[in-house]
Amino acid sequence: MINTLDAEEIDFILRHEYCHALRNDVARKVIILVFSCLNWFNPLYFLLKENLSAWIEIACDEAVTENFDERQRKKYASLIIKSLELENTAQLSHFYCVYYSETSIKNYKRRILEVLRGKKNVAAYGKVVAISLAVISLVCSNIVAKEADIPVNMFFSNQAVIFDANDFEIVSLPAEE
Repeated sequence: MINTLDAEEIDFILRHEYCHALRNDVARKVIILVFSCLNWFNPLYFLLKENLSAWIEIACDEAVTENFDERQRKKYASLIIKSLELENTAQLSHFYCVYYSETSIKNYKRRILEVLRGKKNVAAYGKVVAISLAVISLVCSNIVAKEADIPVNMFFSNQAVIFDANDFEIVSLPAEE
């Protein structure tokens, strides 16, 4: 990948990844993964999860492009497209690596539009909305799971048969000769 990029594009990528390191985004993505495990049954959380990942990337893009002029913003936006193309080429050529990547083209489009607009304070808004939705989602999903637990247990408990130990007779088998 590095052979296809110029010095300015490499600088943009390094700034972007450095921003992730400064903001401790790996820990945030691990928390998203843990919440995904806890909310495996909650379709609302999966909508939230997609937005959380996009907000992390948009906030990082915003920090990197904060002092960019229009030309640099356009080049940064084209770099997002170029990296997506290179990523797809790498997958087609069976080059394997471990990375956390968005899979939604919608999120890439959203990132590019935000970079080109130069929109500010997406990160603060995203954090407030994300935390609020995460708390509401966890509380509501746990209430629903708890309420569903009782009928499920009652359904299976009606089918269970319990024996008393005194109802059984101990039979010894004859010894083999």
